Amino acid sequence: MTDTGATSPGTMADDDTVGTKVWPDVDNAKVSDNSYTSINLGLGGWVCDYKVHIVKADDSIGEENKDDGNWPSSDEYNSYGNSTDLWSEEWTAENINDENFGVVISAYQYDFSHFLKATNFGFSIPGGATINGILAEIERYADGATAYIDHIRITVYYTEGVTEAVPSLQFQTDGLNYVVQPI
Repeated sequence: MTDTGATSPGTMADDDTVGTKVWPDVDNAKVSDNSYTSINLGLGGWVCDYKVHIVKADDSIGEENKDDGNWPSSDEYNSYGNSTDLWSEEWTAENINDENFGVVISAYQYDFSHFLKATNFGFSIPGGATINGILAEIERYADGATAYIDHIRITVYYTEGVTEAVPSLQFQTDGLNYVVQPI
């Protein structure tokens, strides 16, 4: 099995499909650099995942919700999915390579945030590969009622397609080498 390595998005957006609170400065979540997109969700005390979904190549949001509870009080990555988790979807290399493929997250306290949407990862998985799993990692933390996201990245695990070897016939005549292949 091969993987793409942890890859950062090329495009970030605030998506109002859910929630009422807007994520400002969304491009701050493209790289891990302690420059955050942050949003105040209420009164203080805790922040948790509301929804974490895959974004499919047709730009629709997948059905499976990977929410994982309360956010930590210090900046750290949280993992959603793994090397064998397909997020209840069927995938082709073309789906993953599409610029619309990505992930969304919405946070909750006393109010819900919009989706923070990460897409355009620039994957180039070979055609015919079998997609084995998708791991999304979101570097986030909460301080009272404020949710902070520093970085979103995705790793895709896949097995390359098997290519059939073309047989060839080799022979030597008068010191010259010839290779004959079927057409």
